Amino acid sequence: MPASAIHMSVANIINKKLKQPSFEFTIGNIAPDCWRHSLLHNDKHLSHFSTDTEINGIKMKIENYEKFIEKYKNKLDDPFVLGYLTHLMTDNYWKKNVITRYQKLIDGEIALKTLDNNYIFGNIETIKEYLHINNEIATINISSHFNLKPITLDKKVKCIVEEIDLSGLIKSVEHINKVNFKKTDEKSIIYNMEDLYQDIIDCSSYIDDSGNVIDMSNVNDIRQFGEILVQKAINSFDHLRYSQELRQNPNYVDCSSMVDRAYRQVGINYLQHTNPGQYGTTWSEELWCKNNGVLFTNLEPSNLLPGDLLFTRHGSEGYPTHVALYAGNNRTFEAKGSYSNSEEDVAVVQYGDIRSYYVSACRPLVVYFKNK
Repeated sequence: MPASAIHMSVANIINKKLKQPSFEFTIGNIAPDCWRHSLLHNDKHLSHFSTDTEINGIKMKIENYEKFIEKYKNKLDDPFVLGYLTHLMTDNYWKKNVITRYQKLIDGEIALKTLDNNYIFGNIETIKEYLHINNEIATINISSHFNLKPITLDKKVKCIVEEIDLSGLIKSVEHINKVNFKKTDEKSIIYNMEDLYQDIIDCSSYIDDSGNVIDMSNVNDIRQFGEILVQKAINSFDHLRYSQELRQNPNYVDCSSMVDRAYRQVGINYLQHTNPGQYGTTWSEELWCKNNGVLFTNLEPSNLLPGDLLFTRHGSEGYPTHVALYAGNNRTFEAKGSYSNSEEDVAVVQYGDIRSYYVSACRPLVVYFKNK
C-alpha cells in the first residue's frame, strides 16, 4: 500500500547501515510488487506473504514478514533477500501505524479522514483507490525530499525468492520511474507532507530497531565473529587429545565438548548440556539448533560461515553422531578419535574430503546477534 517512493526511501535509509550492494538490494525491494506484471507469479498475497488480520475493526491482509524470515533465514546474507524483507516490513509497518491514522471504522462503515477533517466513506476497495491516488500525488515530493534517483537495469540479478519471478521487472521499473518523477500540480487531500516524511523516518527506525534486518542478518559481523571464534578454538584445543570418557577434563575433548568450549570462550553458553555443568552433546546441540530455527541443510561451502556447526547422522531418523566447526576456506575444525595419528585427534580438515558425511548445519551466531 505505501507508494514506490516510500519503499525506495525506506530502503535507501536502511541500506546506509546495511551497506549491501545497492543494485541487488534495490531490485529485491521492488520484487514483491512485480506480481502486477509477472507472467508466472501474479498473486499479490503470495508474493507479500499475506495473512488475514483485523485492525481497528477493519478486516485486511497484512504482510507476515516473520513467515518470510522463517522460510529464508538461511539466505539473510543475500542483498536481494534483505531488500525483499525490507519491503514486507515497510508494508507491515505502514498498515499498522500510518494507514490507521487515516482509515477509520465509523458506525460500521469504512471512512478515510481528509486534511480538512472530513471523511470519505466507501468499501475497502474504494478506500484503497483513494489512498493509491493520493500516494501517487505525494510521490514526486517524496522523491525530491529523499533525493531518489531513477532505477536503471544495467545488469542481471538472480531471484531466489520462490513466491515471485522477475518476468515483470522491466515493466515494474518503467512504472516506478514514471510515477516517481511525474510532475503534477495536484495536492493530496489526505496527506500532510511533513507528516509523511516523518512516517518514512519512523518506519526506517522501526525496521532498524526490530533487529530482523540489521542484527539478525548482518553477515559481516557474523563472519568476523565466527573467524575469531574458530581461531581461538584452534589455538586452545589443537594440541588436546580426544576422549569421550574424559570430555569434562580440561586436557581432553570429544567433538561436542570441543564445540561447546569454543563457543564458551567467546561468552556464548547456548550449547551446554541439559545437565548443569556438563558440556553439550551432539544431541543437545542439534536440538538447541532445531528449537531456535537455525538448522539448515544447504551444505555448499558458499552457504557456510566460520563458526557454523556441521552434523553427521546414522540413518534417516537417527541421532546426530558427530559435530564439527566450519572453519572457513573449505575447512573444518573438529575433534575425532578415529584418526590414525593420535596427534591429529583434534585437527583442521579439508571440508571437501569429508563433506558427504554431513547432513545438516547450524548457525548459532544468528541467535547471538539477534539477542545482542
